[in-house]
Amino acid sequence: MTVAAPIRRSPWHRLSPRARRAAAEAEVVSIQRVPRHELSPRARRQAAEQPRSPSAPAEARGREAAAFAVGEVDVDVTGLGGSVLTYVARAIAEAVPSRAVHLAIGMGGPVIRDAGDLSLAGLTRRLSEPDPDPKASGPGTSGATLTIVVSGLTAETVPPEPGQLGTLVVGQAVERPAVVRLTGGGSGIAVRSFARLTFSYDHRALRRDGAARFLTAVKHRLEAPWTSAG
Repeated sequence: MTVAAPIRRSPWHRLSPRARRAAAEAEVVSIQRVPRHELSPRARRQAAEQPRSPSAPAEARGREAAAFAVGEVDVDVTGLGGSVLTYVARAIAEAVPSRAVHLAIGMGGPVIRDAGDLSLAGLTRRLSEPDPDPKASGPGTSGATLTIVVSGLTAETVPPEPGQLGTLVVGQAVERPAVVRLTGGGSGIAVRSFARLTFSYDHRALRRDGAARFLTAVKHRLEAPWTSAG
């Protein structure tokens, strides 16, 4: 079931600036609520492990377990060299500029504190450390802003961790034909690599349009040119 009710078509020039932004984001990002019975076994286990209020009725607690929404977007990762995880971490840090970003790598993995202060090279070093510095990384996902999960599937939904903005799953890249711009102008068909980003978030804490803007910002940053500094 989709989060938003069906929207009546209106001429573009009659839309407010906010409505125009929402319409543009809707062309790129698909956001929906996920019923519990449609979750994968892994997602069901994660949802069941989330803490619930003991005083809440059993029916309400059951709804709490799946009280999150999901946004998906396909990203062209053909031009990314090295680990896609490094670029995704950097793109997330740039997409949340108003606060310090602490990224948890994997479920229950180490937390990279102040990821926005690190360049691509710095993130690469941190991600390659077999035993992260405890002064910079905390155990588990405590204090993390967001969790990144690299999946072996093309698409996977992992419920958000309590207290975080959400969980972003990076799907396995697949090749498919796409329209590209040619150097001399015009367009053509080429084989490109695409990875699906699946963002699950608590829709009671994060608005749908905010989640759409976040995913759109991450997509645009990943597909933009990169330098060694990020």
